This record gives sequence, C-alpha cells and structure tokens, in this order.
Amino acid sequence: LSSVPRLGNVTLMAAFLFVSFGILGISLFGGVFYRSCRSIAQPLLLGSNGTECWSWPYTGEERLCGGRYLCEDSPLGQKGHCGGHPQDTNEEFRPVFDGGQRGFPWCSGSEPRKVFPESEWISFDHLGTALITIFQCMTLEGWTDVMYRIQDGYGFAVATIYFFLLIPVTSFFLLNVALAVVDEAREDFAVEAEEEALEEEALQHLAAEAIEESEVTIGSASRASRVSKMHAPRASGWMGQLVDAAEDVTRAMSKALDAEQVEEEEVPWLDTAVVRILRYIATSEAFTNLIMLFIALNVVTMMLDGY
Repeated sequence: LSSVPRLGNVTLMAAFLFVSFGILGISLFGGVFYRSCRSIAQPLLLGSNGTECWSWPYTGEERLCGGRYLCEDSPLGQKGHCGGHPQDTNEEFRPVFDGGQRGFPWCSGSEPRKVFPESEWISFDHLGTALITIFQCMTLEGWTDVMYRIQDGYGFAVATIYFFLLIPVTSFFLLNVALAVVDEAREDFAVEAEEEALEEEALQHLAAEAIEESEVTIGSASRASRVSKMHAPRASGWMGQLVDAAEDVTRAMSKALDAEQVEEEEVPWLDTAVVRILRYIATSEAFTNLIMLFIALNVVTMMLDGY
C-alpha cells in the first residue's frame, strides 16, 4: 500500500507518453486501416432515375495497401488500385467523385470499410482507439501484426521506427519503472521495520543502564545515610548526594526516552536570502509540475502542427 502514492507519478508519466504516441500515431496513420485494393482507380456512378450509387468494388484482398504493398498481387490478374476513406490523411488515397458526390450513396459492397473488421478498436483514427492500440502493443500481444499492417498501409521505415520506439518506452521502461517503485517501497518498509527493532533494542538497553545506574546511586545514598547517622554534622552532604542521585536518575531516563535524532538542515552553497528563495522554488513540487506541464503542451503543439 505504501507504493500507491509513488505510483501516481508513474501513472502521470505513462499518461503523458501514451498521449504523445497517440497524437503522433493519429497524425501519421489516421485512416490507414481503411486503405484497400480496388478494381478501378476512382468511384463510378451507376444507375439512373433515383437509383444512382457510387461503385468502387474491392478486389477481395485482405491486406492493407498504400505503403509497402501497392496491390501488386491482385486476384483479378492485374494490378489493383489502392483507395481509402474520404477523410484519409493522404489525399492520394481519397476517392475522387466525378462532378462531386452529389448526395448519392455508395453501392452495396463499395462503401469504405476497414480491411480487418474483427479488430475494430485497433487503429489510429482517433485518440481513443490510438490509446487502446498502444496499450495492446505495450502488452506485447500481437504488436508485430499491427506493425506489419501499418507497414503495408503507410510505409516500412516510418512504421518500423515508430513501433521500435513505442515498445521499449512503454513495455520495457514503464513496466520496469512501476516494478522498481513497488520494490523500493518494499525495501523501505523492511528498512523501517529493522530501524524500529534497533530503536526498541536501544531503548531497552538505555533503560537497563538507567536502572543499573539508579541502583548504584541509591546504594551510594544508602551508604551515605549510614555514615551521616554516625556523623551528624555531615547531614547536609547526605542530602546533597540524594539530590544528585535523583538528578542522575532523571537524566538517564530522559536519555532513554529521547532516542530520535534531528537531521541537520542542508546548508546551501551560498547562504543568502536570494539563494534560499531560488532553492526553495527549484525544489518545490509545484515548480516541477509546472515544468512537466510546459513539456506536455510543447509536445501537443508539435504533434498538432501538421493540422
């Protein structure tokens, strides 16, 4: 349980990395999973008298296109044409309607659809599906299939670099940081338990010494009292020894109870008011969070620069 507050910082860092990779994936791979091979280059208007529709038939290949793969292996015996969604990030793969779409629907079987409908949530069309895709890749479950598909639909080099950065940062770095935080909390708990045991043992030892010292002092006082009975004029000396004995016992018990040590404050390199103020600001949690906010805003601005 002691590791839960520390994991909060890890969670914030994970959210920052997830959103950064998600925005980058959307700007690069948005609409890629709709790119598929068509038998003709552009949609063709069919029908008449209210039955018009746009026909853009598929070749039947279950493979993305537009990157490493450009419909060379079409089952029709000739090279197909790669086409995507009307909102594709690359204008080259958007359908071009002769005279405009004019409100006519798609013919049955020609409407843009994902090549792999069974993986509806695996895409970079918006931030939600991008985060889900990144999380799946972080678990190392089928991340190579996602990378190969994006290589076919976007390009080999960019997709490879993206996933070869994504996997080490999310799967290896983040998970190991989380495990390190939990392990550190476990070690701190063990150290605290050991320190408490040592402190209790020291208190017991000091208490035993105090009791032993008090017994010696009381014995000395008893001997002094017996001598005082024989020498009445030395009564004041006997009373003084009793007072000294009581003070010794008090000091010993105070020493046994005051076992905590106060850490000395670290002295700055230049002990001036300005240095102390700047040092306080630089080490404050609010200043650290402000710097992280600026970094996050800078990354988001760079990601959205393409729009």
